[in-house]
Amino acid sequence: MLWNRFFVTVSYFVNGTVGYAIPQKFDLSEMAQAKTLPKSRDNKLDFLEKLSLMMTKKLNEQVKNYSQHGKYQQALVPAERALTIRETILGGEHPFVAQSLNSLAELYSQIGEYVRAEPRYRRALEIRRKTLGEDHFEVAASLNNLAKLYVATGEYARAEPRYRRALDILIKHFGEEHFEVAASLNNLAELDKKMGEYTRAESLLKPALDIQTKNVAEEERPYGFLDHLERAFQTASPVQSQEQPQPLLLMTH
Repeated sequence: MLWNRFFVTVSYFVNGTVGYAIPQKFDLSEMAQAKTLPKSRDNKLDFLEKLSLMMTKKLNEQVKNYSQHGKYQQALVPAERALTIRETILGGEHPFVAQSLNSLAELYSQIGEYVRAEPRYRRALEIRRKTLGEDHFEVAASLNNLAKLYVATGEYARAEPRYRRALDILIKHFGEEHFEVAASLNNLAELDKKMGEYTRAESLLKPALDIQTKNVAEEERPYGFLDHLERAFQTASPVQSQEQPQPLLLMTH
């Protein structure tokens, strides 16, 4: 089955269906000989994973370059191609496919196309749950991304349980004194502030600030993170300031 997928992939891209060609260094006639192919399923899957990474490397670099310059619309084309390549090589339920879905959803979110972003975020989440397990860090990243989308669309009741579940996973994964946990606490606090729960927001921001000031080495902190938390803590009450820092979202995997 895996090799059938590989040879279909070769035919698919050599024909130029998505404007991408197999590099010249691939000798397909030689690879077709059984003695040159990995024997075990694990080795075959490893080969296909490496192939998918190689074939999408330049496309993902294009996505990154466009995104860094705010050209999210232009980034959609290489992002879609990268997803198609990975789905063709690896099938529809692989963590690499989830990664490409997440990247595509992030682009749609950046241009306000939330209706298109949501199903891609949700599919990435389901793939990660199925292939990596419910308590994996990348599941937390997907939950965080969905929650961020729901905050952007004003669906706070849908955002909150996903932020809280992401926080639980991060604490299990990293422990209670890691900057990813602090960022997750900050996201929940910002959501509470939007819902008018200022006392609860303050109770979340204080441990987030403590993590950064006491338990995390300065070189491990994201740039500007401590200043952000201090400003957020100062604006936890509506009577203190009208300035509302945006959530600091570290996980976009």
